[in-house]
Amino acid sequence: MRQILRIPIDDVTEGAELAADLLDDKGRMLMKQGTELTAEKLSALRRRNVEMVSVLAENEMDAAEIETRRLEIVERVEARFERHRDNDLMQRFKAVVIDYRGEVLR
Repeated sequence: MRQILRIPIDDVTEGAELAADLLDDKGRMLMKQGTELTAEKLSALRRRNVEMVSVLAENEMDAAEIETRRLEIVERVEARFERHRDNDLMQRFKAVVIDYRGEVLR
């Protein structure tokens, strides 16, 4: 199973795959999702002062570890939203946060 990691450009290994489109600070496309990061492409990104990128990596957790981690995430988010249990908008936002936080496990 693969996961998305956001890591410093200097920690990226050649051959890593971009997990998301890479945009500059003005919203212009630098590289598309799925691009294989070669030494030349990494150098070009450094010249453009890119500091962090999202790459795909193998997730080495088994199914039980993933489920345990997912439950921990849900528990922490639930605790943060406890005082908003009667607020429909905050409950919808909580669901978005849980889904977003769970992305790292997919």
